[in-house]
Amino acid sequence: MFELPIEVVGLIALVVAFLVAQGVKGFLAMFGKDLSGWAAAFTAIAVGAIVFFMEGFVGLFPPDVQQVIVSILQAVSLVLGMFGVHKTYKGLSPA
Repeated sequence: MFELPIEVVGLIALVVAFLVAQGVKGFLAMFGKDLSGWAAAFTAIAVGAIVFFMEGFVGLFPPDVQQVIVSILQAVSLVLGMFGVHKTYKGLSPA
């Protein structure tokens, strides 16, 4: 069974968690409700389901293509991490 590396799973989890949480909060705000617990529950379900399906989808490709896909996703994760480190560093530096 194919398994995505932890940094790729983390990247997927981060993106999905942000999008789903904001979507659920925006949807509930239309009705004047604040059910943050529901947003967390929907986010957890969505992250698990998308990671499961991504692993299954990438597992359909031949092993050499799988390595290319994983390498691209790891590169995206690395670039986003570098932007995060840069923003943190700029925030800590004196003005």
